[in-house]
Amino acid sequence: TDTKIPKILDEYLNDARRCYAFQQYNAVISLARTILEIAMRDICIRKNLIENIINTKESYKKYPPKVLIKHVAKGKLRKKIEILYYDRLSPMIHGFRPSSCKNSGIGFRDSIQVIEELYEKHKITT
Repeated sequence: TDTKIPKILDEYLNDARRCYAFQQYNAVISLARTILEIAMRDICIRKNLIENIINTKESYKKYPPKVLIKHVAKGKLRKKIEILYYDRLSPMIHGFRPSSCKNSGIGFRDSIQVIEELYEKHKITT
């Protein structure tokens, strides 16, 4: 069965592809981290692991990325997400490391792979 992803996730994925094509590597990294957050939040809401808070400030305060990660993954998958999110994507977004064609492409690819693993693990389908 196909997984139905939220429309916003699909839009961000398309934006990241376009940014990569136009060599906007910082944007690709930022979007890669964002799509990971969107997917984790979507899974948490669909599985009733968190409440669906419309106010973005309140939602982020109550459910920051570390909480979402804790809810969606354990063991090796959790470690994989933490390394991707905190060690690879965030340092570029916060200006500690420059992004490049190579690392933005790898970061985007790895984000998509993790998202696919998460949706498969949680059996989120249409």
